[in-house]
Amino acid sequence: MNLISEYFQKIRFILLNPTLFYRQLPRTGGLSGPLAFALATHWVGAALSYLWRLITPSNPFGFQRIFEGWRTYPTIDQPGRNVPWNQFGSHLMDYFFGVTSVITDPFVTLFSLLFSGLFIFIGARLLVPSGKEGTLGEVTYESAIRILCYGTAPALFAAVPFFGHGIAWFYSWYVTLIGVKEVYRVSTGNAIVITLFPNLLLLGILMVGLMILSFFFFQFVVAG
Repeated sequence: MNLISEYFQKIRFILLNPTLFYRQLPRTGGLSGPLAFALATHWVGAALSYLWRLITPSNPFGFQRIFEGWRTYPTIDQPGRNVPWNQFGSHLMDYFFGVTSVITDPFVTLFSLLFSGLFIFIGARLLVPSGKEGTLGEVTYESAIRILCYGTAPALFAAVPFFGHGIAWFYSWYVTLIGVKEVYRVSTGNAIVITLFPNLLLLGILMVGLMILSFFFFQFVVAG
């Protein structure tokens, strides 16, 4: 019970006062605890979100709608008798893939954290001022992962109906932004660039790819 109580106290601390939390967060100490926190939090948010969608009557993939087609076609000998089976199969596949997404969520979250942490680390190494004694030396891959792991605390908001996923994403980004700013002691502008560095890098790669494709298209297709 103490472990559960400490977990929810940490969630409350991060959500209500992320600045103080990250200001007190050690830069080192291992990754097992932060990763366990992140995987459990993100999985609970995903599971509650899926459960809500499953029991909502208005949801076309919920339990209430799985057998909906049978009411429309009461006689199996009438024309279109295969439609209920098709609808049932479609709803069942939606249900199956929904359950699968919840089961695989910890693995996807782990990969996302490790992958994003690498680019947060690179972005911080580029943008954290080197003139401050000890600041740049604190920019490690471990510290980047720790910031991201505790930044998943708002993932629980994914269970909120309708806008939960949007709230969870924005709040997680905001908490991570505060974490980068406090842990690496950088300006808000630099912290924004660091937290968005994976997205900016991906966007840059896509733009370069489109430019290369456009060049070859005009070179070999238009110019002939």
